[in-house]
Amino acid sequence: MSTDQDVNKDKRPPTGGLTASYDDSLVKVLLYSLAAGLVIVLYVLIVVRVEKTRTKIDPVDRACMIAAEEMTRTVVSHPRFGLIGLDDNRLEENTSYGMEPSPVRSLNSINASIKVAADFASKIDSRLMTDLIDQDLDVLSDLEASLYTKLADSLKETNTEEGNPAYVKAYQSLRSALPNNINIKSLKLTMGGYGKSSGRQTSIKAPETGASGATYAENGFYRENIPVPVTTSHSVRFYKTYELSKSVPPEKFVLKSEGMLPAAVLLEATLEDSHDGSQKKKSACALIGSPSEAPSASCLVLRFPQGMPVSSNKLSFFFQTEIQPENSEGYWGQALDGSVPGKGHLCPTIDPVLTPMKPDQAIVCSLYNWLKNIAPAPSLDQLDKLMEADFASAYSREKLTRFNYVNSCIAIDTGARQRAFLNATMPGYNGQHALANCFEYPNQSSVFPSSALPVVIDREGRALLSGRADFNEELVNSYLDSLYSTNLAALETMATARRLSRKYQAIADDKRVKLARTAGRNALNIAEKSFEIAERSFALLGNGLHKIDRSEAYLVGRQFVFLPAERPLTEDDLLKQDSSLIWTRKDASTSASVLIPWKDYFHGTGGVTVEGKPLDLVLAENLKPPCTGPLTVVFDSRDLQSGGAVIPHLSRTYPFEAHPITEGQSAYYCVNGLKTGSKPEVCWSILIRDNAFHKNTATSGNRYPLKNRHQWHREFEPPFASCPQLSFEIQIRRPLPRVDSVPRSTLVTDPRFDRKSPVVPPIPAEMM
Repeated sequence: MSTDQDVNKDKRPPTGGLTASYDDSLVKVLLYSLAAGLVIVLYVLIVVRVEKTRTKIDPVDRACMIAAEEMTRTVVSHPRFGLIGLDDNRLEENTSYGMEPSPVRSLNSINASIKVAADFASKIDSRLMTDLIDQDLDVLSDLEASLYTKLADSLKETNTEEGNPAYVKAYQSLRSALPNNINIKSLKLTMGGYGKSSGRQTSIKAPETGASGATYAENGFYRENIPVPVTTSHSVRFYKTYELSKSVPPEKFVLKSEGMLPAAVLLEATLEDSHDGSQKKKSACALIGSPSEAPSASCLVLRFPQGMPVSSNKLSFFFQTEIQPENSEGYWGQALDGSVPGKGHLCPTIDPVLTPMKPDQAIVCSLYNWLKNIAPAPSLDQLDKLMEADFASAYSREKLTRFNYVNSCIAIDTGARQRAFLNATMPGYNGQHALANCFEYPNQSSVFPSSALPVVIDREGRALLSGRADFNEELVNSYLDSLYSTNLAALETMATARRLSRKYQAIADDKRVKLARTAGRNALNIAEKSFEIAERSFALLGNGLHKIDRSEAYLVGRQFVFLPAERPLTEDDLLKQDSSLIWTRKDASTSASVLIPWKDYFHGTGGVTVEGKPLDLVLAENLKPPCTGPLTVVFDSRDLQSGGAVIPHLSRTYPFEAHPITEGQSAYYCVNGLKTGSKPEVCWSILIRDNAFHKNTATSGNRYPLKNRHQWHREFEPPFASCPQLSFEIQIRRPLPRVDSVPRSTLVTDPRFDRKSPVVPPIPAEMM
């Protein structure tokens, strides 16, 4: 049959195919038009049906519903909590252009989170967190009373200072829906509950610990209006809430006790017919509720810009008192008049006032601010997992490991960093520059002083001289003393040479005049070179410092030999004409040098030992201390709400770079917040920024200055489901060895350009 069809096709006239194609196109157009017509008809029928349904709703019921919906948008505010209402939602209607809708927290949600935080405070025996909770509960008690008053005022017929939007909108809705001959003689709105007013099960989960057998819980949920003990001096109560506002029969409406937040609203209206004067009383009841919307996911970040000591592998580590050095108090600041870095500056915190405290207490403050803003409330068991989650395994991952990573130096703490944080965070001041370094703003210059001796802090938190496997304090002091003494001897020799040159000119002793001038030139060169060595210590000593055996010389960076010249020239030296003295050598460019390449000094490695080892072995050493580069650890709030593992997310990237401390938020800085190692002890600074210290109280929406870098959640191991917002960050940074024996206030001088440089430099403010 297929063959016959092919033959017939071949016998068709050429124009037949075009006609069939034209007919097919016409059929398609007709079918599409018919389908479009059916869609339009169906849409019209749906619209008509919806309008008919609307008209069937009683105008009194609709007015009551509108009042209930308006009550869900009634909020009070406080900087500690942001906007507070009856439900967790967002104020979509009030949002300005370009802003994100302002989040609203319910008292139920806040109290549930604070209850968990109080149980956690009791578990870790934190009096500070308990005190903060007591302060917050005092504030919440006042806010609850304010919210009750504002809700009651919104239902009043007469306008109040806060307005009466629920009454006005309900009245307008009823008036517009009634016929012209029907007047509203009276309209009354009353708030209360529906069904029982106490003891019913709410939708707020109670923590398993402590709630079993308690009268305030039922089936794992809090009961309505039953006091729940939080601290020894405070208790809270929870309220029945509904997922959305809807009309219900008014017979079960009940009045609540004074001060109890409502769950329903009752509308009572008297309608009058203007034709015959007859009156009719009508009532309606609506539940108060809206779809619950939990706050966005947030996170706790631990940042180690100079690597992490392996001992700090758990959050609980930072609560150990033995890791804190003496005088380890730090200070809080709050950003005012703008962001920092930016147009703002830091000043002492207000509401609450945070006094100087140790780092573990500061972490408690920020941890509490994070916990009380997590909704639904975190699990107490998950908080235990958070404290013990081990992230030291990062060191077994090759991509997080670096070698020969110079992350510290020998420098003297003069208090510049603390002063900059407390007093110099105004725009353009060094405190802002220091914080820009901390938050890794781009185009920041290196902060290590060029004259500092480089140090490596390994994964154990121990200090090692760069290029060595140890920290030889005696070697450091000997080298620094030799360097200073050489510079001082050169300066003295210059003065001596000038004096002797004038003396011998007076008696026309040309030979000794020439020798004195040679000594002066050599001394000038040595003074300049010793200044240059001191000024460039960080670069020169990157590959090690060693003492050469049976000699006063030092092997510097496995490239040069430093030959100290600590005895200045005397007149006797000039009279003896001793050519072995470095000051009187004639070839000043080579022979009279204190820093020469080791190949020019030794002319081979045979028979030369350095600290008991053959020179060639020391030169061949390629020490790779086990240390890491920058490390970021992130904990997601979503892990605290589930029953699974609390997983540390690890990466070398820093997703919150170039983000300032936003206005109203707080920061804490402690110069000596953590100690590791011994001989010498290594002190780490701790910087905390708390983005949950204050919440936005504007109803017009939020403009988040702290936007997460796009898709950074994929750069972590394991990756996140989505990017959480930064709640608070702990930076453990700037490890510095405490070497009290090094010379202080000792300067070397460049006499040609009248420059001075410290042998051991002070720690600049930028090294915060």
